[in-house]
Amino acid sequence: MQAREKIMLVVLLIISIISGARYVMSNFSLAADDEELPLYQMQDLTKFIVGNELPALTAIDLEDGTVENFFNQETEEIEITLVEPMLNEIIAGPIGYAATINGNFYMENEYVGNYLIKKINKDHVVLEMDDKTITIKRK
Repeated sequence: MQAREKIMLVVLLIISIISGARYVMSNFSLAADDEELPLYQMQDLTKFIVGNELPALTAIDLEDGTVENFFNQETEEIEITLVEPMLNEIIAGPIGYAATINGNFYMENEYVGNYLIKKINKDHVVLEMDDKTITIKRK
């Protein structure tokens, strides 16, 4: 046997050992871990959901010793103030007009708060909200 043939034989032997080890490791399973995991059927899961057999966690102990009710918290009322749209600028473009309203850029069929921009003309913008139409002009 020549040196080249010996090297090829060693390489093939190493490749076969690696592939055999991969096969053995892929079929290796920890039977003890598999036994600890419970198997649930669909009816078992239904019991948890419908039967309310799981304890409900509603109280959370905070670091300062207080207890907060996580799911049924009292909420503060938030006052929302609608800002009337104010037209800043009308910009002519290649396919029509665009407008800056309250400092933001808009085109037709976009919303400014609850107002839908129906039409942008060269000197005014027509807005609609709840079947109410308003026209705004630049000040």
